[in-house]
Amino acid sequence: MKKRIMIGALTVLLTGTMLVACKPSEEKLHEAETTRQVLIEAKKAAEETFLDITDSSKKSELEALAEREAEIESIDFTKMSDKKIDAVLPDITGLTQEYQSLQSTLNETLSSEKNAKDEEAKHMDLGSYIINKTGLNIIEVKIHDITADTYSDNLLGEGVVLEQGYTLMGAVLDVNVTSSEWEVVIKDENNTSHTLECGDLKSADKEGIALVISLDSATGAGKAEIGSYNDL
Repeated sequence: MKKRIMIGALTVLLTGTMLVACKPSEEKLHEAETTRQVLIEAKKAAEETFLDITDSSKKSELEALAEREAEIESIDFTKMSDKKIDAVLPDITGLTQEYQSLQSTLNETLSSEKNAKDEEAKHMDLGSYIINKTGLNIIEVKIHDITADTYSDNLLGEGVVLEQGYTLMGAVLDVNVTSSEWEVVIKDENNTSHTLECGDLKSADKEGIALVISLDSATGAGKAEIGSYNDL
């Protein structure tokens, strides 16, 4: 009987030792949970940034990462030994780094899209009629944004001649609403350029304008008067 009791006690002792050996230390459990939490936060940040952009090219990559992340979230560290946790930690850290790398790419896309939207907000399309009262046949009309120091394309289009007294319909001016000063530069059939004073385009009628260009034959001074469609 005594021998049986001793064997029974030894069995209980060995079983208890095996159970303890299969459980992680508090320090290792804390390390594992902390490492996984960093991964979870990296995943959340990447997915939130993805929702803020219009470019969907990284969708499949995010979905693939999410499948791997879900497997890691399902791990019960409390049932693993320190050794087994140590074997898993590099995978968790590696996946976190993949998310962080993707996050950098998404941040660049977000910044690029924001800059594009900000730039787009600075501009408005302004429909116009260009009325030629210069006394010359015109082959080129450009808007010079003095503030930004940029020139528009030729509003007449390639190969078009706007004869004296005629009107060009359907020209669209790209107006930077953050600018404050413009001028109109025209070129006649002799390839001579003329600079015309111009008013405030950003304050013009958004429904469209009549841009009347004229030259003083005596002084050569020119102006581009801004009127409304209704003035025609």
